[in-house]
Amino acid sequence: MLLDWSAVAPPFVVALVCVLLPGGLVATLLRVRGTAAIAIAGPISVAIIGVTGVLADLVGAPFGAGAVAVCTALAAAAAFVLRRFTPLVRRATDRWARPSLALVGGLVVGSGVIGLTALAWLPSLPIDQSYDGVFHANAIASILDGGSASSFRLYAITHPSDGVEFYPAGWHSLAALSAQLTGAPVPFASIATWWAVASAVWLPGIAWLSELLVRGPRMLVLPAAAVAGSAFTIFPALLLDWGVIYPTFLAYSLLPAGVALTVAAFGATRSEAAPRIPLAWAALIVWFAGACFAHPRSLPTGLVVLAPFLVWRVARWVAPRLRDPARRRRWLTWLAAGATALVLAGVGAVVFAFRYFDVANRPISDRLNGGPALATMTPGEAVWSVLAQSTPTSTWALPASLVLAALVLSGVVLAIVRPSLRWVAVAYALVALLFCLAASSDSDIAKLATALWYKDKFRLITALPLLGVPLVALALVGLRGLIVRLTRRRLPRIARNVLAALVAGALLVLTVESPALAAMRGTLAASFDVGDEKDGRLIDRDDVALLTRLPDLVPEGELVVGNPWNGSVLTWSVGRREALFPHLVGMWDPDRLLVAAGLSQAAENPIVCDALERLGVGYAYYSEGLLWDGDPQAQAFPGVDAAHGDPRVMELVAREGDAELYRITACG
Repeated sequence: MLLDWSAVAPPFVVALVCVLLPGGLVATLLRVRGTAAIAIAGPISVAIIGVTGVLADLVGAPFGAGAVAVCTALAAAAAFVLRRFTPLVRRATDRWARPSLALVGGLVVGSGVIGLTALAWLPSLPIDQSYDGVFHANAIASILDGGSASSFRLYAITHPSDGVEFYPAGWHSLAALSAQLTGAPVPFASIATWWAVASAVWLPGIAWLSELLVRGPRMLVLPAAAVAGSAFTIFPALLLDWGVIYPTFLAYSLLPAGVALTVAAFGATRSEAAPRIPLAWAALIVWFAGACFAHPRSLPTGLVVLAPFLVWRVARWVAPRLRDPARRRRWLTWLAAGATALVLAGVGAVVFAFRYFDVANRPISDRLNGGPALATMTPGEAVWSVLAQSTPTSTWALPASLVLAALVLSGVVLAIVRPSLRWVAVAYALVALLFCLAASSDSDIAKLATALWYKDKFRLITALPLLGVPLVALALVGLRGLIVRLTRRRLPRIARNVLAALVAGALLVLTVESPALAAMRGTLAASFDVGDEKDGRLIDRDDVALLTRLPDLVPEGELVVGNPWNGSVLTWSVGRREALFPHLVGMWDPDRLLVAAGLSQAAENPIVCDALERLGVGYAYYSEGLLWDGDPQAQAFPGVDAAHGDPRVMELVAREGDAELYRITACG
């Protein structure tokens, strides 16, 4: 049975509101209008929600819609004061491009394409069974059960301690709000929030970035960018198949707005859709906060994309000063000093890295040799993936998207011949080079160049649409200009424009109706599939049947123990009963370690019973088969495994096929 859209619609709508309303209110009070208002609403909302989680934890208040409303009101008041009493910001808001119906239409179409691509073939209960996905699902469940939504406390669910350790909670807080306000189960809230972020953060951001970079009719650029943003299999759909690291997806969805704000802050665009420089800098600071609450690991990607832009802006600023003989020597001295400082900083960073990672005793060749860091493609295959938009997935490579590839490559050529956009082509090539190194080489150079991304080809290739979408828009604007010129003497003006629009529309239809997107639907369906047998997956249909019965079988407040690798890790996010081990691995506290090793001895060892009582564990979950058909890390629970069905320790409560729930009786 396929996914019931009526179960996804309520959390999707609520997630849209949570993404757009807090930030949209702040943007409106700053008199931001048009595409920019929609594009920066998402980053501001993520920042507000992230701050809410931290503050709620500090004051001991529960995280929820009420707390977010209070922080939104405070942010709105700050925006009003900033606009009313700060001259720079007040003067910065006197011109804006009007909102465009073409943009709205493009966003609706793009959202529909993303929804159909990602959700159409998912099973009726879209349970993420991936290694990372189970942690993110349980983090959402933890917040719903009154746990902390603070980015300084969330990680404690797998690293129980009184210490402070940062892990971005923006995604989990947003999904928890969607579930909290609709009562939707975590799997539905999670997939609905993913769709909402793709629709209301990624698409408006990439449309705005395209509008700032590409000089052309807004009626063409905006809808073209919005639709093209849904046509790449590389992003956002790939990050629902691989990982699945939802925070990285959220962070990458924020990147277009961050790049657009940087372009505006440096005054590098003539578009009416750009804020004036002071407001752009203020918004960029808020965007940075949102990016950190989403996932700060996205920032190196943003820096790689912006590095050619920053070099171009600095060169453009310095060039006229070097042409002035009176100031040339002074500026050459400053340039030499700056270059020396950069070299010294680079050398210092390398020395620090070599010492921090103890390279002398463990060479680089011994690192980044497993999992997604392992090179699995030849150089030719990696280059083909970039040129043909042939996306590697967790299982196979998708077919080439040739129309989309032709548009991107045409955009690259047009960007090269336009000085103001040359940096876009260079940045695209730079990201592509890093992907090719990660995907096709295990050399020390490849590892050093891509270490910030864990040498993970998926984290790198998903950044290409950030530049690919504006390049598609540029190609379509160029094609329109060519059609208009070729038909100038043959057709009236209206007919020329209609013909150009029809050709552009036809090409966009071909990109979203490509075999690649159809294949991605099948890939995602396979990733979320729950079969009659596990066959190396985390759960099967027997598990789903028993997990969904847990609220009726396990009293509220009782924890469930089990080897997390057999599916018991999902008792929290799917069964709504907290799992003692909410991730496949963790830095567990002494009581959990004692239970993991000694549950089978509970009948004769009162120390084990004391630990069970302190933890609140009353039930045990068992199921035949382990994720990936077993992993060395799955052997960390010998006491739990040995206690299975032992009448001295537990009694059977319910069974669905090979999935079993027991009540622990050894402790009385």
